[in-house]
Amino acid sequence: MLNNKKIVAIIPARGGSKGIPRKNARLLAGNPLLAYTIINALKSEYIDHVYVSTDCPVLSEIALKFGAKIIHREQQLAKDDVGIDEVIVHAVNHLENNINSFFDIIISVQATSPFISSKSIDLGIEKCVKNEFDTVVSVTNDPHLQWGFNSQGDTIPLYEERKNRQYLKKRFKETGGFVVCHRQILETKTRFGKNSSLFEVTKEESVDIDDRFDWWLAEKTLLRKKICFHVIGSKHDGLGHVYRALTIADRIMDHEIHFIVNEESDLAILKIKSHLYSYTICKKGEELETIINKAPDLVINDILNTDFEYMNTLRSQGIATINFEDLGKGSTIADIVINELYDFYPYPKNDKVFQGSHVCCLRSEFFHTNPKEYSPKVTNIFILIGATDPEGITLQVLKWIDELEGNWTITVILGLGDDHEQLIRNFAHTSTKKITIIKDTPIVSKYMKEADIAITAAGRTLYELTSLGIPMIAMASTKRELSHSLIHNSFGVISLGLWKDVNKEKFHDIFLQLLNSNLLRHKMRKALLQDNLHKGIENVIDIIHDTIKSLNNKPIESTSFMEYIETTKP
Repeated sequence: MLNNKKIVAIIPARGGSKGIPRKNARLLAGNPLLAYTIINALKSEYIDHVYVSTDCPVLSEIALKFGAKIIHREQQLAKDDVGIDEVIVHAVNHLENNINSFFDIIISVQATSPFISSKSIDLGIEKCVKNEFDTVVSVTNDPHLQWGFNSQGDTIPLYEERKNRQYLKKRFKETGGFVVCHRQILETKTRFGKNSSLFEVTKEESVDIDDRFDWWLAEKTLLRKKICFHVIGSKHDGLGHVYRALTIADRIMDHEIHFIVNEESDLAILKIKSHLYSYTICKKGEELETIINKAPDLVINDILNTDFEYMNTLRSQGIATINFEDLGKGSTIADIVINELYDFYPYPKNDKVFQGSHVCCLRSEFFHTNPKEYSPKVTNIFILIGATDPEGITLQVLKWIDELEGNWTITVILGLGDDHEQLIRNFAHTSTKKITIIKDTPIVSKYMKEADIAITAAGRTLYELTSLGIPMIAMASTKRELSHSLIHNSFGVISLGLWKDVNKEKFHDIFLQLLNSNLLRHKMRKALLQDNLHKGIENVIDIIHDTIKSLNNKPIESTSFMEYIETTKP
């Protein structure tokens, strides 16, 4: 049915524009605004010719450069009060009278709708022809509670019942993206026949540039990148990696975010689901293939050590990489390495390696949480041994504390993957101390800030406790944890070394020293609060944005403009 139809696209583009001077010729993300619509129309499967109707010689040159033909528009048709219908009728008459070209279907495509895709254009044409509609117009669903005025000028609601937006009836707004109509409809001096229909486009495709805010929004959209977070999170790996990735993702609003996680990282999957991000679960060993199929611009790896082959493959695909907590050989060819927990790097260091507390990624909840006033007496002890605690450190520490004299409240935070929960709860019922157990809380700072001293593992929790100035005893569950710089370099942290080397006598000795020395705790607190960790996440986001900016600044050399449009459109 479509094969025997002659179809022409007409793009009205006048030189004058009040909202944004010379709008159609201005560079949007490095290319003329008019060029985007021309390219998408030329990519249509059905359009035979693309014409630009313009009064402007500059726009004529742009149109020719990007593959369109020109219809000269007289000045009287380029005034502010001239409607698009009149321009389209003029263009069609010009083609028929001067070029002896006749068309069955006319589609007007708006130059100020740079994101209207060739796919939507073709579907709109199909809908018009196959369903024998007079006209099909692109629209977007825009339901809101609206108000207006009656004939007396009084304010009145334009809705029957107040409902949340998602429950309102659909209300469609023309996007201006395209209008498809049969040639004979233009005989009525309009593109809209009585038998008209709608074609709903995506929110991105509905962008219509009328003013500077629209321009800013369009440029943001064109510069939008796809970022894949490759993370791990299980009873073996803990949840520090996925917590950090989610913290960073929550700060990135300008780009598309997607998570890649293998099926063995069951705890990470649960956390990502609860934060409502899009994600892909793959089999162990298929992570690289899955990432490449997603075609990201940037991969943020938070998977511990990477190998050279994995990183080199990403590099060969032109994918930028930022690696966290990576001491593997793959880190040597990453674009950026960020190791907040280490003050050393096993390879020659360069300006792409960032280490230490100035790139610490505190969760958002700590930005508006203030430590309580210092107390010379210890009344509240806080215990958090990571998200999994496979060694059962929490239960053993509780037993050791229970043997000591003292009237303390003990707050225990259990992670999502803690297998000892029931044993800990059973012990709490028989303990001589008041023990409060909190499981997998999303607001751990609420409980941290009440603590006088804390007992923890040697992971990222050290930074969270530091931000609240809480003196702490730390025990590393692995040799890797033992290499974390904060456990050795902070005066506010007393390290007991590896957990397997800690016995009751050693724990009691250090615990009682901290408990009984008001001066020591006060000095530790003061030292901890001197380290301003809140700037760390801002530094990391700046590093990510700089990496993305370098992608945007790459010159277009090996690809055509048409291919560039395809890869940068939403």
